[in-house]
Amino acid sequence: MNKAEAAALHADLSAAVNAVLEKHGLERGKHNLKWSAGGEITLNVRAASKEAKRSNLTMFARFVDIDPADIDQIFSLGGRRLQLADYNARASKMPWVALEPSTGKRYKLTDEQVKRAFAAVR
Repeated sequence: MNKAEAAALHADLSAAVNAVLEKHGLERGKHNLKWSAGGEITLNVRAASKEAKRSNLTMFARFVDIDPADIDQIFSLGGRRLQLADYNARASKMPWVALEPSTGKRYKLTDEQVKRAFAAVR
């Protein structure tokens, strides 16, 4: 399997996994596909319900003095319009994950960036 074939497989698997998760009311979080030249493939997928994600974001927002009612708002940062999507407690420097709704791109943010962005929203 070459890199192009692995990329095509990743796209197909992602579409299938997304369809199954949506059917069960779950949203996909972090995912990756690893492949070796010998043809071995490993797919890791993390998923959670919308309620679980919101609860997680609310809890961590309180830790950094962000009003939990604000976490669903779209905010501007670096010329991009972003919305908080996740919090990675194991990432000490850039724990926040924001999603750009128009493109689907994900960005890592620091606590200070998120505080500053929400202070500007108010």
